[in-house]
Amino acid sequence: MMDGWAQLKEVSEKIKLSGQLWVGANYTDTNSGAYQEDADDFTVNRFSLDIEAQVTDQVRAFATLLLEDAGGNSENVAGAENLILDEAYLEIGDDDGIYGKVGRQYLPFGSGINATYSDLAIGQVWINDPAALSASEMRDTALVLGIRNENFNLAGFAFNPTATSTAAGRNNITTYGVSATYKVEGEDLSYKIGAGYTNNLYSIQMASAGAAAAATSYTDELEGIDLFATMTAGPVALSIEWVTATQD
Repeated sequence: MMDGWAQLKEVSEKIKLSGQLWVGANYTDTNSGAYQEDADDFTVNRFSLDIEAQVTDQVRAFATLLLEDAGGNSENVAGAENLILDEAYLEIGDDDGIYGKVGRQYLPFGSGINATYSDLAIGQVWINDPAALSASEMRDTALVLGIRNENFNLAGFAFNPTATSTAAGRNNITTYGVSATYKVEGEDLSYKIGAGYTNNLYSIQMASAGAAAAATSYTDELEGIDLFATMTAGPVALSIEWVTATQD
């Protein structure tokens, strides 16, 4: 029978914790004729906590808690409301072969430069949300099925969109899509290319802070495609993405 330390060690080997914390400081010079004090503050721009549990050799669970733009007084109610469950899904399969994912997740459509910016955050190079990200990033509770290996990934997805149809009785799994990507990772040069299709661009969750949070309702689906390429060479990163509707 295992003692407490042995059991704790076994559990710890199956659970991984990681995350990000971005903090900043700002100063504003009012530069006005009327008396007004300058402003300064500290900010928590971003905090994320990733939890990954290896349930079995072919089953893992993943969840991310995310806090963005909490502002200088992050303990107030408005700041606390920004803490969200960004992802929570179960994945079954191998890294080389057929796999499936079900739960709240970023879907395989677009370049994949989602909230973590992991593909372009190289050598402390930070980027703002590109316009293509707002037009291609999908996150919802969905089923994803695919086949993959070290370089190639072919996947399809389906879900009942958060953005709802105004057609009577439409509360169904109506949004679907497919994507294909190919990537090569090297010490000096890495690149990734891909293409995707979805029958409903209205399902996209707008990621840009300046854009609407989501399309709240629609009458007919709007088909769309996405083409992209990313490359990193040392501290230099380049991303090109094209998203367009295939119908008026």
